[in-house]
Formats: sequence, structure tokens, C-alpha cells
Amino acid sequence: MPLLRSIAFLAAAFFLVILAQRLGDFWDLHLPWYLLHEGVLIGVPMVWLLWRVFPQLSQGDRLAFVTVSVLFTTLGAIFELVALAQRYWWFYQQDDILSGLRIGAAPVEEFIYYPFILNIPVLAYVYVQRFVPAQDQPLALTTGVRRTLDAAAVLLGITAIALLIYGQSQHAPILDPSILPSPDASGALRYSAGPRAFGWSVVQMLATAFTAFMLARTATLV
Repeated sequence: MPLLRSIAFLAAAFFLVILAQRLGDFWDLHLPWYLLHEGVLIGVPMVWLLWRVFPQLSQGDRLAFVTVSVLFTTLGAIFELVALAQRYWWFYQQDDILSGLRIGAAPVEEFIYYPFILNIPVLAYVYVQRFVPAQDQPLALTTGVRRTLDAAAVLLGITAIALLIYGQSQHAPILDPSILPSPDASGALRYSAGPRAFGWSVVQMLATAFTAFMLARTATLV
């Protein structure tokens, strides 16, 4: 029941925020919905999870959590600024209004997003773990599954690097940082100058490659 209540509360919060945004759009209220979504749908759950989970962790687990959180949050912020400087993506505000607060070239919403979204999966895993009965003898992945995961990691990594190199070579003649992207016929944002927009694909491929690589070495079948 505690787990069900937690999920129901999160579902209700999600529904209410979507309803509020719909009403805001109907009444033409230009509110920073990205920031509001972060506060209600990510910030509140993370604070609640910290309150419920963190005191129960051992001293070593607390240190490990804080270290990994700081490391990944810092790297995420750095890569965000690099990606914006290299014009891999931007923020289209005709539909989603931002608060207007910036740190460097990035909106403050992005710097709030990373610590929230990186910490929640770890905290949620620790919280849900107490409701899952432990297995006496978990089974290790077979050699074939491990090799498949390793092959997928290598293939995705090579593809991501190839896209990154190719995108960097496809510059338009002039790169004007003052020119913002505009949506094409499909609705995707495109720049008139700068590298090809493979940035999100590269990020996803590298993340999936790393996940497959680590899964092959740490996962068990339960």
C-alpha cells in the first residue's frame, strides 16, 4: 500500500500539472512551464525520496550517492554548455516558455533538471527495493547475452563517434551565434549554420552503449 499511494500521488500530480498547463494555454497565460514541471513533477518527488531514503542509507552508501550525484551533475552541466556552444540544440520557446534566467548560455531550467533527473532513478530504486522480495540465488547472465551486449555497445559507440565526426564536417559557410533555430516542415528545430543536428542522437547512442557495456558486467537474472 505505501508504494501504491506513492505512485497514485505522483500520477495525480502529473495529471494536475498537465491540466493546469492546458488551462493556462487556453487562457493565454505565458508561464514558465518547464520550470513548473521541474518543481512539481521532479523536485517534489526527489525531496520526498531524499527524506524517506537517505536517512536509512549506510555512511558508505551516502558518500557514494553524493559523490556520483555531484560527478554526474557537474559533467552534465559542462556537456550542456559545450553542446549549446557547438549549436547541437537550443530551446524553442513559441510553445514552451522559459523563465528567462540563464547561467552561461543555458537556461537555469537545465541546471535544475540534471540533479533532479539523475538522482530520482537511484533514490527510487532504493525506495522500491524494500518492497521487492530478495532472491536467494540470482543467475548471472549467460556468455552469449554478455557478448551480445558488448557487441551492441561497440556498434553504438562507433556509430556515435562517426555521427559526431560527420556532423562537425557539415558546417554552413558562416556560423552566426545570434541566429536562433526555426522549425522545419516536420517540426524539428534546425539551424541555418553550424554542425548538423546529430547531438541528441550522439548522446543517446553513447548513453545506451555505456549502459549495455556496464550491464554485461554487473547484471544478473533474478
